[in-house]
Amino acid sequence: MERGHGHCRSRHRVYTIGLALVQWDASEAESGAGSSPAVPCGSLPPGALDQLAGHEPSYFPLGFNCLLDGGRVVAASGPYSLLNVLAAAFALAAVLSMLAAGILDEFRARAQTKARLVDNTQETP
Repeated sequence: MERGHGHCRSRHRVYTIGLALVQWDASEAESGAGSSPAVPCGSLPPGALDQLAGHEPSYFPLGFNCLLDGGRVVAASGPYSLLNVLAAAFALAAVLSMLAAGILDEFRARAQTKARLVDNTQETP
């Protein structure tokens, strides 16, 4: 396994789980009895719930938005903030791992070059 790919897979898994949750909520809101209001929008305060005009899934960043009369958009409750933070953290960890690997490779290459130069100067009488 190459360096940095473990973090990348974790980030993709977290984001895929988030995508599935957004799609699940969108699907639940559009089908069947009791689908209105959308489950994530059901946690809005009563005043805002009375103004609910629709919903809109957000895939980047992950989220579920409740559309109110007058065009206002309110973020629905759900685990989306946590999943966005986790995906960003794993992405940052992957980038930092790749940078660290590159720096270490450069450090090793310079150390080997320096060792060869020292060996060459010691061999020369």
